[in-house]
Amino acid sequence: MSDLVDNPVIPMELKAQVDPDAITFVGNELLQEALERTGATHDQVAEAVHINTQARLRSLTICLIALTGLALVAIFPAGALPGCDGEGAGRRR
Repeated sequence: MSDLVDNPVIPMELKAQVDPDAITFVGNELLQEALERTGATHDQVAEAVHINTQARLRSLTICLIALTGLALVAIFPAGALPGCDGEGAGRRR
């Protein structure tokens, strides 16, 4: 969100038309259509789409790191589960 607030390319008038707290997720196409209705210039629309793309990529990266961490943590309790002896499928020790 700070990328939008601190960006010098996007003027305060355009920032005032957008409620950042009400935005949960928006695709680039929907964002581009919405900004074109506001009277934003082509450069402003392109910058907003760039900010949106970077924010979505950052969110995806955070989610994947969290899932990786969860998978790594799940290894420890899984080690206590009874295993197979390796001589055949379905045989237990």
